[in-house]
Amino acid sequence: MNPVPWARLVAVAVVLLAGIALGGWLAARHFEPRLAEANRKLGEYQHAYLTLAEATGRQNAAIEAMKTAEHERQARAVRAAATARREARGHYNAAQAILGLKPSAGTDACAAARADFDAELRAERGLP
Repeated sequence: MNPVPWARLVAVAVVLLAGIALGGWLAARHFEPRLAEANRKLGEYQHAYLTLAEATGRQNAAIEAMKTAEHERQARAVRAAATARREARGHYNAAQAILGLKPSAGTDACAAARADFDAELRAERGLP
């Protein structure tokens, strides 16, 4: 056998391996800064996402608290309106009774209304 073809084959293999190593080194040198920048941005984006997620959680909790407070206020308003209607029923009946009073013929309606109002006010305040 001729030693030259083996030497050529070894030389070609060494050149190929050197080319692969050089290409890998050049690629790493080219992409390493980009990869470092991408990792830095990824960290920033993750931090921003976590910050926004936390703020959104606080907002949602505040909205739920406001909804709960709204329901409580609404329930109090309904109870207050029912209480006011119950309390106003007596005043409404008294007003209807006053409106039903008719002055006798020939009397001044304004003077009669004033006298009736004054009498009702005295009775309400417990005055003689």
